[in-house]
Amino acid sequence: MSYRNLINVASASIAESFKRIRDFICRRNGSYDYSATGIGWTLWDSSYAVDENAPATGDWFVIKSIGENGKQDLYYRFILNASTITVYGYLYWNAATNAGIKEFGSPNAINISSGATTLWIYGDLDHVCIGYVNTSNYLFMMGAPHQGEGFYDNAIAVSSASVSTGSNVVVTVDAVPDTWYVGQKLYHWDTAGLNVVTIAALGAGTVTLATVSAAKLAGNKLSGDIGYFCSNSNALAAVACVADRSTGAVGAVNLQTSEWAVTVAGTDALNSKRASGDLFLAAAGSAYGKVPDVKITSATGATHNTPYTDQGGNTWRLLLVYSGKALMVKEV
Repeated sequence: MSYRNLINVASASIAESFKRIRDFICRRNGSYDYSATGIGWTLWDSSYAVDENAPATGDWFVIKSIGENGKQDLYYRFILNASTITVYGYLYWNAATNAGIKEFGSPNAINISSGATTLWIYGDLDHVCIGYVNTSNYLFMMGAPHQGEGFYDNAIAVSSASVSTGSNVVVTVDAVPDTWYVGQKLYHWDTAGLNVVTIAALGAGTVTLATVSAAKLAGNKLSGDIGYFCSNSNALAAVACVADRSTGAVGAVNLQTSEWAVTVAGTDALNSKRASGDLFLAAAGSAYGKVPDVKITSATGATHNTPYTDQGGNTWRLLLVYSGKALMVKEV
């Protein structure tokens, strides 16, 4: 794991926050030196009117991660505005043409103050949380559920060969998850697009797809779940790059966070421990997996910026979030 955090850092302006977010997530010595303490995403593309040390309104950068499993396709574009940082996710970003495919995200995702604020940044190669203070407290989240934490098995199988259209198409992959079964639907994607396919047969290192409607380039991937998301910082609404499971339409689908565990007001009576539960991404009638390293608790009796230690000795920081939610984010 490459989990890292930046806690209670004072930022004098939105431009400074923009630079700190970029340099910490990418673990670089840029405007600020986080080369030894940052997370480790790749700075994939950028555009500045002047340079990266003096960002202006309209400047942007794109970060990329292959995830903790080395197989993800996480691309996020951060755009500096006068009083917000807009964030969009992509299934792929072409740095040569400065363009992305399968955009998903929420305008004004980081509704940050144009003036001074305090930053918290948490994450690994799968997921990043950015907390900050404006007139209220906010939390922005992006990334994907950890492998094994999708609603369906979200292990990724990679095909080194291209895949043609047709019926009963045999695809050779690096590994066939043992949870796959005949009749199951999978996501199938490359750097050009995303489709849903159905398993017709399984073999040793192969999967036969009933129908392939769109050819895929070498390096294409298959998974039972994708769940890439980009949240809105206000009410924790999210947008994910998935297929709508109620209609079958493939594209960017609006999601809403859903608490799948009972949150108890205040603390548990036995040993006076604060109660918390996992946080999941869900839409009407569908679920997409667990948000990594974030738990939800009751806002009753909660104090913003308070650290707690769980029974395993792990530290979680309680952050009160606009819209009346109280979240606990893992720390190291």
